[in-house]
Amino acid sequence: MIEAEKQGDTAGEIYKAYLSRAQYPLWVQDSLRTMIGLVSKLQPNIVIESTLLQELIANATNDGFGLKQLFIRICLELLVFGRCGLLVDVDSNGVPYFALYEALSIINWKENSIGGRKDLKLLVLVEQFDNSEDEFGHNRIIS
Repeated sequence: MIEAEKQGDTAGEIYKAYLSRAQYPLWVQDSLRTMIGLVSKLQPNIVIESTLLQELIANATNDGFGLKQLFIRICLELLVFGRCGLLVDVDSNGVPYFALYEALSIINWKENSIGGRKDLKLLVLVEQFDNSEDEFGHNRIIS
């Protein structure tokens, strides 16, 4: 694919064609299902000392999943894509929640490396819904 790009395939058509022909044997899906089954048998040790945050155990995400389900969803994303995004936010009532972003929803990011530690300085996410009431624009500029 690198050689194809050197020859002038700037649109990546050869790579796109390669992806469309890719075949995965059924054992890949079976292996993933087995690994998730093993992970779901684990009981994560969740300790929340604050009484204000106890509700997170049963309702931690913006779509109503608890911390155990969030743990399994994160494991699935890590097994399939090797990464995922976890954003901690506060809803309009002041209740914190976790928003899980799939790897393919994270379309751009930049990091600073300071003393061996990586700090996120830019993050671009694809949102699944349009909230036109927020203060930020949703227009796309294609140049």
